[in-house]
Amino acid sequence: SWPAGSSFLATSCEGLGDNAAGAAAHEQLRGLKRMDHAGQGLATVYLEAFDIFSEALEKNPTLELYLGKCEASEKLKKFTVTVDTVNNIIVDYKTFLPAQEIKARVLMMIGDWEQSVEVA
Repeated sequence: SWPAGSSFLATSCEGLGDNAAGAAAHEQLRGLKRMDHAGQGLATVYLEAFDIFSEALEKNPTLELYLGKCEASEKLKKFTVTVDTVNNIIVDYKTFLPAQEIKARVLMMIGDWEQSVEVA
């Protein structure tokens, strides 16, 4: 469902350490991965990740941080936030085509069939 390598809780968050905000997010996410393995529950982990990505995006927006926020907000069923975030990706990273797929999928999940067809 997510583009290969974009599940930020399942990977090492490569590319996040390129700036101070990304490096801080990377460290916090590594802690979240340990929480998940310790049985803290995915809802808690995704809620924490959503906050981490949101804060880091305010400091220095990057594609990786946007994708992380998209994934966390989708898992938390904050679909309006997911669509808003993916719209930022589409505007800022015009050549990143997987953003269109993410947006179409989320629009289908919330039942906005007309817009999902336009995106696809």
